[in-house]
Amino acid sequence: MSDSRHTRPATTKRSQQTADDEGRKTKKKAEAHLQLEYIDAKYDDLDDAAHAALDIKTENEISEYGDEPNGMSIVMSVAFTCDRLLQDAEIIRKICKKFGKALTTLAKDAHNSGSYKSIRNLVVLQKNVNLINPKLDHNGMDVGPLNEDVREMQTVRRAWTIQYMGTAHKLLHRSISDMNQRRGTKSYANSLAIVQSSGTGKSRTVHELGKLVFCIPFNLRAEKEEGGFPYPSPDKSIRDYLIQSLRTMLNANPMSRSSETRDSVQITDLQRARLFYIDFLHNLFSAVLEEIKNLPRVNSLQQVAENWSAYLDDDDRSARQRLYEKVVKMPYSGSWSTIYEDSGDAQTEVDLIADRCLQAIQSLISQIDKLANVDGKHGNQSKDVRIVIYVDEAHDLTKEAIKEGPEKERSFYHTFCSATNSLTAAPVFFLYLSTHSNLAEFAPSRLNFPSARVAGGEDNVQPPFTELPFDCLYEKTTIIEPGTKTLEQVADINFLCSFGRPLFTSLALSDPLRMSDSIVDLARSKLTGVTRPDSVFSSGSVQLAVLSIRLLPDFDLTRADSRRTLMNLVQNHMAIAYSIPQHRETLRTGYPSEPILAEAAARQMRVLRFQLGRGNAASHLQSYTESGLIEKGQRGELVARLIMTMAYDEAVDAFNEENGTLFPANSGVHPLYSQGVPLMYYIKALLGNEHAENIFNSRPNNVKDGKPFREAYKDAWVRFTHFQRAGDSSVISSEACWAAAARAMAFQCNSGQALIDILVPVILYKNGTLCEANMSAILVQVKGQRGVVTKASVKIDERDLKFFPPPSDERSDERPYITLVMELGVQFRTAKPSKYTAGHAPDVNRSPSKVMVSKASDRFSERLVSSKKHPRYAITVRGCSPSVYAVVDNKDVFATLLASRHILEEHPRQNAEALSAVRRLKPFWTCGPECFDWTGTTKLSVEQIPDVPAEGVYTGCDADDDVFL
Repeated sequence: MSDSRHTRPATTKRSQQTADDEGRKTKKKAEAHLQLEYIDAKYDDLDDAAHAALDIKTENEISEYGDEPNGMSIVMSVAFTCDRLLQDAEIIRKICKKFGKALTTLAKDAHNSGSYKSIRNLVVLQKNVNLINPKLDHNGMDVGPLNEDVREMQTVRRAWTIQYMGTAHKLLHRSISDMNQRRGTKSYANSLAIVQSSGTGKSRTVHELGKLVFCIPFNLRAEKEEGGFPYPSPDKSIRDYLIQSLRTMLNANPMSRSSETRDSVQITDLQRARLFYIDFLHNLFSAVLEEIKNLPRVNSLQQVAENWSAYLDDDDRSARQRLYEKVVKMPYSGSWSTIYEDSGDAQTEVDLIADRCLQAIQSLISQIDKLANVDGKHGNQSKDVRIVIYVDEAHDLTKEAIKEGPEKERSFYHTFCSATNSLTAAPVFFLYLSTHSNLAEFAPSRLNFPSARVAGGEDNVQPPFTELPFDCLYEKTTIIEPGTKTLEQVADINFLCSFGRPLFTSLALSDPLRMSDSIVDLARSKLTGVTRPDSVFSSGSVQLAVLSIRLLPDFDLTRADSRRTLMNLVQNHMAIAYSIPQHRETLRTGYPSEPILAEAAARQMRVLRFQLGRGNAASHLQSYTESGLIEKGQRGELVARLIMTMAYDEAVDAFNEENGTLFPANSGVHPLYSQGVPLMYYIKALLGNEHAENIFNSRPNNVKDGKPFREAYKDAWVRFTHFQRAGDSSVISSEACWAAAARAMAFQCNSGQALIDILVPVILYKNGTLCEANMSAILVQVKGQRGVVTKASVKIDERDLKFFPPPSDERSDERPYITLVMELGVQFRTAKPSKYTAGHAPDVNRSPSKVMVSKASDRFSERLVSSKKHPRYAITVRGCSPSVYAVVDNKDVFATLLASRHILEEHPRQNAEALSAVRRLKPFWTCGPECFDWTGTTKLSVEQIPDVPAEGVYTGCDADDDVFL
């Protein structure tokens, strides 16, 4: 760099007017590309002289980059020479990438002028939130416009300062303590993988664990990873050493084969790598021992752990960074020359280094005991976990591998585990964290484990830990109590964030005035894995995730491709890993109730609906069922949930449009599906206007002189963005309905529930509070299989379910309820006219639809009259075509979805003779000649063709009753 460059800061001693003019020009040039916000001039605590002095320091820093520094180098030089700016290189890189040309242009202009004041005053680089925006309330909460990147970065960091929610860290501590008590020195029993979805608090949980037990933390996240401002920052020196330095050492071997021989001693790459990692651990424990000697003496081991954790977190984690840089620079003690001098074999050398490492561990534990004033009370005989090493974002260790033979290799991750397996005699436990849930990498089953000892039968590997926080009660307060919130209040975005994983809860709490604007977009990005979720996406896994959140499909876990798909949903699309069995051959996953994520999924389905067509969801679901990914059983219920969900979404769209709230499909603005919708709109969207009008005019079929439907439900709303599974009948009640409505969910009943399959909560009075007294329901029974539906199979009475509480003497409870029978898979080839219906039944292979509403019958009314009954409005829908369901466009797609996959339907030759021959093989028994021609009686040998009613929408009573009201 020329001498003239060093004199340029002197040019800053110009008039204030000139400086201001140049500042405005620079700012205008930057804003021409992308808006860069600046702090208010009165909050700039540097005068011109101070800026000039810093300019000199900045120039000196820049000179280290050569004569032609790039924009990022200039920005980093400005930041590192000014204490009030961010000092985190990773975040600065992300900022430079985000603002691209705008920031590069600003940096180059500043460099050419020799004045860097414009960069120092950028909002995005400020460390102190109070300088970012002067519009602060008395609590310091930002209430003015704020740069998006700064907001996200600071909100994430602020979320870490919020009180930890839940007790998962204590459960984790108890769990590893129990494992440590039982493991002895069993192979591979001193480590545990923590596998869970994004946003579940893995990193925060182990950070809190560090306040209970002495922890040494590593974060191996790659700096190149996208996704905002992940926190905490990675330990770059450790990552580079464990991955790049090991690879460099292995590649330094000039021989191309996987082992080298000297004096008849064979040294494999795997042994070299194990020695490398054990030596690293030895140096780590030795360096930590020296580091903790300066900690204060306290009165318990937990206080030592807390002090150590605070020490590593102080001063932007500079102490942690210095410690790890010291560790990786320590001399490598695993020289192979010692093999021949001391032991003569590679394995013995590994054991020698491991022994030295065990001694370093014991020295460290002794020093910890001294600091805690518990000398001699926790020696090697104790089975307590004394030290935990956790490796966050450990999945990159699985991407590098060591060749063990022509067709066999072992990942760096399993090599590291092999090294730590040499330390089973020490009270040290190793934790590995990852969102990546590929069990073949982190916790393979016994037969797939890379260690011959484990694969041969000695399986002591700990099954992964999944029990992370969910539905946490902040400060142990309830989220909602009955009678305290209205429908409008529970539709608030911040309220939606109260449920589910800690990510959304903590973000909403850390910046409640801001996050409601962007948190749904964050949820959509997390769900889809793309930064622009409004664009059409082609990934099948994204579409499957969206449908899974809302529709609750059952996956076939017997299929390997299904298990891989489920792992991918956890890894990339926010599915939750419920449990991983001891055998580790699969994992139980799903999408529990998370209202904010369901809202995000609803908006993604809107993208599909408007850009790819209304029937797109059904088509995708069809492809998943045909491939066998989704279980064949209970398809009727899945189709019912799809139809009901599609109707709900279209009802919300129609309600918003009719009430003057327009959301153009390409605007990027979406309706709030969690707001709910009037029941009348929902019925119209489900069954169409004509059928809906007949329903609105119908009356209850179990009480005399009941109100018309439209009067009974004039103020009623429904609110369900997703379905959840009822584990038993305990939640089939009006009491559980208000809680379900608060979460915007409906219930899919368990298989043991005989009367109904689906329960949709109904809020009777929209402006009333959510409580049992304001709730009713749509009780749904689904018939998806072909065949006759008997009268007994469709009769639904809330008393049999004990849905409403027992009647009270103090007041008359006349809350109505709705029963809906969805006969989706009924055959129509032999239907006959019914004397109680209008019109005629369809001919063979035709499915015409009619709405059948009969007149009241005095005989029927007297028989059913009861003043103590809750009025029941019964609806039966037969068929699955556009003539009965307004949201069904292509009945062939739905017919395929409903196909039972019967042995005859899947037989490759569908002619009558071939099918008759299959029946004669008697895979099942039905009346007909193929099964009973040997009996000589026509009662058995003649095929019985069932009489099936016509397709249509029946209202006023159950469709198989004797008469209709």
